[in-house]
Amino acid sequence: MNRRPTSASASPSAAKAAAPVEPLPEAYRAVHEGFLAHVSLERGLSANTLESYGRDNRHLLVYLGQAGIGDLAKVTPDTLHGFLEYH
Repeated sequence: MNRRPTSASASPSAAKAAAPVEPLPEAYRAVHEGFLAHVSLERGLSANTLESYGRDNRHLLVYLGQAGIGDLAKVTPDTLHGFLEYH
């Protein structure tokens, strides 16, 4: 799998904060918006939690798009393991 380059001098949280926001694949825009609507309306989560969940969800969906997976039904445990290694 593709992995992002890392810097030995930067902390993981600093690297995430500095990373540019990649465009969300068109196939997953509605999924992302639906997820955000669900967690904000149904769950009543704090703003910080919503931001974190939204960022994590976006990273996963971008990864899936880059991996050529345009359908959530095609996501496998190996796909998720690859995401965790990548992210």
